[in-house]
Amino acid sequence: MNAYILNRSGKRISQQLVCTDIDIPSPQCDEVLIKTMAIGIAPLSARVGREDWQSGSQTLIPGWNIAGVIVKKGTDISTLDLGEAVFGLVDFPGSGKTYAEYVIAKERHLTGKPGHLSFEEAASAPLGSLFAWQSLFYDAKINGKSKVMIRGAAGCIGHFGVQIARYLGAHVIASASAYKSKFLAQLGADGFLNQYAPVPGKLCGAIDVVLDDISTSTGQALRSAAVLKPGGRLIVTRFALNAEAVEQAREMGIIAGPAYLHPNSDDLRLVANLMARGDIRPFISAVFPFDKLPLAQRRAEIGRSSGAIVVRL
Repeated sequence: MNAYILNRSGKRISQQLVCTDIDIPSPQCDEVLIKTMAIGIAPLSARVGREDWQSGSQTLIPGWNIAGVIVKKGTDISTLDLGEAVFGLVDFPGSGKTYAEYVIAKERHLTGKPGHLSFEEAASAPLGSLFAWQSLFYDAKINGKSKVMIRGAAGCIGHFGVQIARYLGAHVIASASAYKSKFLAQLGADGFLNQYAPVPGKLCGAIDVVLDDISTSTGQALRSAAVLKPGGRLIVTRFALNAEAVEQAREMGIIAGPAYLHPNSDDLRLVANLMARGDIRPFISAVFPFDKLPLAQRRAEIGRSSGAIVVRL
């Protein structure tokens, strides 16, 4: 099969991807083999199997988002069938190895694909929808009285964050580039804030939860916390806040931490049901063929797209 593996040349993941012919893997007793139909691409794909990398693995395949059809399954698989269309988030935050024509996955990382969704739509959804659902529902525990700001609201995580916060009844302020305001209004945002403009004084100290999908440093993340009420919660998706940053946040009177993401089939089925009912929906900004996967990765690294980026096989 063809798969994209990483070499050690190039500063960006997109520059390190090399299409290589390797053997099709065989599933263990608790695994399935999926014929890949579509792959979801995310900027977070830069966080791939650092331990494997350091050990000198020559077949380090990145990627986590997958949609496809089960062609083999192990003897211990009980909830998935041969020929079933599935989607999921494989082995996050390790090396899910989804940038390939065939993918091995555990049963707990998959669920059935909603029938009304294309493979491309299904592949675009797992990371973004699970990040948003688990962070806002389990971690922040938002409800109809909550005021939530989503930073980077048009991205692969943020656009699900806006929809899920609205589904949970919260008042949602979407923060993004000015030209994305109409897109975010269509998602149901109650208000819009240009992320490059000063924060209006009326918002300072008025927000219960900030889901930050844009900051790449502690300083940026803590500056975004200026809108939070005392005791408000800052959730950061793109990096892990260290103990010093968490303490700084505590001294500011807020709670801070990384986004909550634990891939599991129960929550995948939950978001699949939300999509099946039309309560939330995936949006795709671009679809690339498999032989252009490095270009799709580069598009994700630039980070200016609305919605998700997908590769079709």
